[in-house]
Amino acid sequence: MKHPLYFRLAWIFLILLSTIEGKTQGFFMLTPETDSLGRVLLIGKNKLAGPISVILNCNIYDGIANKSLPDTEVIAANSEVRMLEISPDKEKTPVWLDFRYVITMGDYLNSAHNDSVIYLLPFKSRKCVRILQSYNGDLSHKEQNALDFDLNLGTPVLASRSGKVIYVKQDSKNGCPDQKCAGMANMIIVLHNDGTLGRYAHLKFGSALISVGQEITAGFPIAQSGNTGQSNRPHLHFDVLLPRFTNQAGVTIATSFQLGNQVAYISGLNCIKSP
Repeated sequence: MKHPLYFRLAWIFLILLSTIEGKTQGFFMLTPETDSLGRVLLIGKNKLAGPISVILNCNIYDGIANKSLPDTEVIAANSEVRMLEISPDKEKTPVWLDFRYVITMGDYLNSAHNDSVIYLLPFKSRKCVRILQSYNGDLSHKEQNALDFDLNLGTPVLASRSGKVIYVKQDSKNGCPDQKCAGMANMIIVLHNDGTLGRYAHLKFGSALISVGQEITAGFPIAQSGNTGQSNRPHLHFDVLLPRFTNQAGVTIATSFQLGNQVAYISGLNCIKSP
């Protein structure tokens, strides 16, 4: 969408009331404003309890930007920044612009997985729990380092690693095997101290035991397993994400787990027990 923004404040007031809108993507909003000098300001607001990374690009007509584009910014948790300033290049001449962005959760500049970390299994069970999909699974994990654990509906889900809870969705009761249900998955995302993100998905409706902003330790109960989102049976999806711009989720990382007396990567469709 193009937004006409004029140099004179009298014109700006009317335009702001009628045409200026912010672009939003859940936890992020990018909004054009104007200042007393007639400049167009693009304000990025992060509503997430953790950092996000944003690539911004614009087409600008009859205006001059204060930095080269595209530009990448990291916005801290629950904060806003002035991402771009555009000055009119001629007095009384409208400034037209359209803008677009790509975002990813986390700080892409200051994140690198600590490979020495040993993860706990996100459940406790005396029985053997089957792995429905492991890394690079044929069903929905192609080119993904993600795990699907065959857990009964309502099984307690535990934090695999310590961190800060930055996202909780627990309002969905729906699930189906089709792609149309992908956005319906209840999930919890935890920010680790190396900048990576632990994601627990397909959780049961209303089962979250933690809240956004809470610091948790490995083994802490966080929710119950469910069957929400793109899912054909109750299970738990777990992966660890490195913030990158390959897609909104980031890059998934293979992780090692404490499996009884051994530390190992989980591979294949094995049956495993919690220690």
